[in-house]
Amino acid sequence: MKKFTFYEVKVEEIEPGIVVTDYGSQLVTPVLLADLLDRLLREWGETKIAMLTIAPSATEMGNFTAVIEEKNASGFIVASAVLASNPLQRELVRVVHGQKQTAHPRRIFEEKEEALAWLREELAKH
Repeated sequence: MKKFTFYEVKVEEIEPGIVVTDYGSQLVTPVLLADLLDRLLREWGETKIAMLTIAPSATEMGNFTAVIEEKNASGFIVASAVLASNPLQRELVRVVHGQKQTAHPRRIFEEKEEALAWLREELAKH
């Protein structure tokens, strides 16, 4: 199982195919997301993964879907979940997710275990 830190983002494959990206206090930007997607592709290659993102703060969120599509992340990410612990954060993520769909399913969760259960189900489909 892979585990590394990319800039300040902790990346860990907690079980086969389930990857957690924890941004901690790092502000998520489209540039950081693009660089991280490049690194994930190098690490996992053609292996399908389901990703749980823990990111308390972000900027320019409206550009995230474009970055995901530009990097063809849906070619190796089969599903992505965002852990959003407070109502404001959940609403912001909902708005961004609603602007443009990705080729892979995305959902927002309050509870980590619920998110992981959904990611396991989605990964099993591939």
